[in-house]
Amino acid sequence: MIRAEADELWELLRSIGDGGHGAYAYVCGSARFAVSVLQALTGIVPCDGREFLRGLVHDDLRTLWQLTAGFCDPHLDIRSLYTDLAAMSARPDTGLVRDSVSAVRRLLLAGDDFGRVTAMCRVYTHGDVRLPRDLKSAVLEGVRAFEIHEADVVERAGATLLTAAGDALAAVSAYYRRLAEQTRGQGVSANGAGEETIPDDRGMPGHGGPLPLPD
Repeated sequence: MIRAEADELWELLRSIGDGGHGAYAYVCGSARFAVSVLQALTGIVPCDGREFLRGLVHDDLRTLWQLTAGFCDPHLDIRSLYTDLAAMSARPDTGLVRDSVSAVRRLLLAGDDFGRVTAMCRVYTHGDVRLPRDLKSAVLEGVRAFEIHEADVVERAGATLLTAAGDALAAVSAYYRRLAEQTRGQGVSANGAGEETIPDDRGMPGHGGPLPLPD
């Protein structure tokens, strides 16, 4: 039932501030039954933000930098961004955030620390909602430069475009630092947890999944 109605349930349970309906789920029964319900409910979340981040770091930011540097400064070594990306990925903060989902899932399955699980879900939700806003703010100056200078943007505002592209990477780095600090504040350690495997796409139209086509 939960799997069949996953999309509708997700829209109901999301907070009003995030575009949902702010619904609550009341569970009546033994603690073991409550754990089963929580496990099922965690499966309706389309993604936990890390799928978006993986594509952003490995594809989108690289493409943005390559195009921006290529147009604005052909003599700039575009590999400088790759060095910055590698350094960010190697930081302890990044590893903690990346692997913490598995640690939180273990807490959920153990069924004896729902308060910490709930707190971490809030951390993920607020962090994952804030990141796209921060990215938009980071590139806004570049967008404005295009609107003002149009065809002359490279000549008149090339440095602004390069700065905007760099600020996008800074926004991702800040995201990892913020979430790592909050994760440690909740006493969550990802030692030996490993990165959570991202489940297969459920085929939601408009989200990269296959569209059902008539025969």
